Amino acid sequence: MQMDEFVRHTSCTVRQRAWRARPVHNHWESCKMHWLTRGIVVAAATIGMSFGAMAAQLNGTFTIDVYRGNGGGTITSPGVQAVDTNPLITGTPYATVIYTGDIDFFLPSNGTNTIAAFLDSGTGSYVPSGGDLNVQLSSGGFLQTTVLNIFGTTASKIQGIITHDDGIGLYQGGSLVTPLASTEPTTPIGTNYTLNVGNFQLVYVAANNLPEQLNMTASPVPGEPVPEPVSIALFGMGLLGMAGLRRYGMGPRR
Repeated sequence: MQMDEFVRHTSCTVRQRAWRARPVHNHWESCKMHWLTRGIVVAAATIGMSFGAMAAQLNGTFTIDVYRGNGGGTITSPGVQAVDTNPLITGTPYATVIYTGDIDFFLPSNGTNTIAAFLDSGTGSYVPSGGDLNVQLSSGGFLQTTVLNIFGTTASKIQGIITHDDGIGLYQGGSLVTPLASTEPTTPIGTNYTLNVGNFQLVYVAANNLPEQLNMTASPVPGEPVPEPVSIALFGMGLLGMAGLRRYGMGPRR
């Protein structure tokens, strides 16, 4: 038992003994009310801390347009750059995938080098249309290259880290959110980002053979409005507290 809890407990006990000659019902009820309100405050704090500390994979339903072709043969070729002006992103996509799950994909060096295997490495599910996804994802020498054009929507302002190799470009409102330096790494790096509410576009390039990695974490931006599910829960606990005050005679007196 912590010291402050011991003091409160002792106070209730001593006062009850001092009042032995008079009814102790009201004070006992107030002691119970102390623990009731304490429980409500702790529950509210737990929800707030869980939400505030939350950092997980970005999860949702995303549309992924798949483009593939010759990347150009060098690390600086336009066809291997993770930008929305990449020349491979033209015309009708090779395939389109509706993906539901985490943005968390990884193929090791000894993995199966196909588009389907890359998508299968995620924790979600997807529905493809268009071309066969059991084709090569990328080849050495920056030749065969696949560009994934990922579209999603955020309901609140978020921030996080995108871990990737071969490059990413994150866009919102037609503007590049991530730095241009994130367009052509050959080993995994982490890129910080912040997204406002609304639609976004993530361009990922798979080039120069395996491994391939794309991971995107997300957490609320501090100081932003609390999303509805959490605010409703806090409001509900406030109502419980008011009901408890009335039940144990600690509400406004007339």
